[in-house]
Amino acid sequence: MRDLIFDIQRFCVYDGPGIRTTVFFKGCNMHCAWCHNPESFSTDAELLFRREKCTSCGACTAVCPNGAHEIKADGTHVFDRAKCAACGKCAEVCPNDVLELSGRRGFFAL
Repeated sequence: MRDLIFDIQRFCVYDGPGIRTTVFFKGCNMHCAWCHNPESFSTDAELLFRREKCTSCGACTAVCPNGAHEIKADGTHVFDRAKCAACGKCAEVCPNDVLELSGRRGFFAL
């Protein structure tokens, strides 16, 4: 089984001397009070939603197989996480990086 990775950061120079590539895995059970990566807690893929970047274009609503996205008449984007299967189709078509799939299985080129 392959681990679930939610991010790979290249050219990291913080938290000590040297330059390194940092790989972030999902499934951390420590839940540290100072954690800046709460998306790492779950062992499953999750869809991240940045409401403030949304322009209500509706691209996500057209491709979501479960109807997890809705654009209201006033232009508000409503995301129903309970309906989301984390397939990532909406993130692929989002032109503003409002949606991002956190967690991918497989090998990644560093």
